[in-house]
Amino acid sequence: MSLRRTLSGLLLLAPALSAAPQDLPLPGRLIERDAVAGDSTQHVAAYVPSGYASAHPAPVLFVLDPRGRAPLALRLFAGGAERHGWIVVSSYNSASDTQTDPNVDAMNAMLDWVQTHARIHTTRMYLAGSFSARGPEMTFGGDSTFAFFGSAGSTDFNHAEMRGLAARLRTSRIPSRFEWFQGGHSWPPRWLCEQAIDWLELRAMLGGRRPIDTAYVARQLALDLRHADSLERAGQWDGAELRYREIALDVPGRPEGRLALARADEIGKRDALLTLREHIRLSAETDLSDATREFSALQAARTSPSALAPETLLERIGVESLRRRAASPDSTQRDAALRRLSNIAAWVSFYEPRSFLAAGEPARAAASLRAAAMLGPLRGESCDLVRRTAEQLPREEAQRLPPCS
Repeated sequence: MSLRRTLSGLLLLAPALSAAPQDLPLPGRLIERDAVAGDSTQHVAAYVPSGYASAHPAPVLFVLDPRGRAPLALRLFAGGAERHGWIVVSSYNSASDTQTDPNVDAMNAMLDWVQTHARIHTTRMYLAGSFSARGPEMTFGGDSTFAFFGSAGSTDFNHAEMRGLAARLRTSRIPSRFEWFQGGHSWPPRWLCEQAIDWLELRAMLGGRRPIDTAYVARQLALDLRHADSLERAGQWDGAELRYREIALDVPGRPEGRLALARADEIGKRDALLTLREHIRLSAETDLSDATREFSALQAARTSPSALAPETLLERIGVESLRRRAASPDSTQRDAALRRLSNIAAWVSFYEPRSFLAAGEPARAAASLRAAAMLGPLRGESCDLVRRTAEQLPREEAQRLPPCS
């Protein structure tokens, strides 16, 4: 079996640039690292739930971490996998933002590994990791057997893109859920990853992929309705209306679905929500304008006769204005500004210095890294870039590079 076979469901989560280790008691079998037979370059981590028996095929979740941190990503989902009897396989070879795409090979290697070591439910295979926000609605529109769970942080620079995808999936009548968490461009917290598995288990029942557990369906729908009601009571009209519509799409023929649709329609007519969404729309237009200006400033810096001073680069990008907006009491403006700052930080701490080093321009890489340090502490892959830049600079210049933890 190959990746080119269509998956029955998809779990979408924002790609991680940083994430904390997850300490979780695991009653099943955790395989920290194993080679894939026939390809010594491919390695996986895996979790086999305690209730697994080879007599019964198990659903399997494949995890593609953008930095190949297989055990970290696996542990985010292991609790939900244990609860529902899923196998989780995570690749050490997956990556994003690379010149070549290693993920097809990583995915096929995970398929090979799990088919060698377990009996899997071939109509219940799921994928977690980054995914294009353009296109799935064209492939799976109206398909009740396909399910899509998406997530993004409140200050993730992909937040607006994910909101757009959520709207398109609902319009295409694809069963889907989107959850927003407080945070940036990272894997969601563990409880949210486990919630995703809970919902995908529900979708497997509703989509005919497994026998229906009527008590589980009723319990999950009641939880969903209570959550939507709590959002409505808290005045979070946007979140409440969206959740009600997701429930209605899940079970259009059940009383819960009809109730949810009626609540969504009523909330959707409220002046307060219409005003909020116009505010969000205008904020998105400002965000696009900011992104265009930032890109132009970065492009001009790349072609300047010499590396710009960090202060000059950040001034031309418009960082000071964004910092003022990030202090706004208006949460829409504040989060939008924080998303822009997060995007700028990603460019100057990773993408720009990496490109400059590839082009043999360590002085420009150093200037970009110093600019990044003025936005926040350097961590993760930026540390490797600092080290590589230092190796290519005179000692005095290397000592001016920012610290990295």
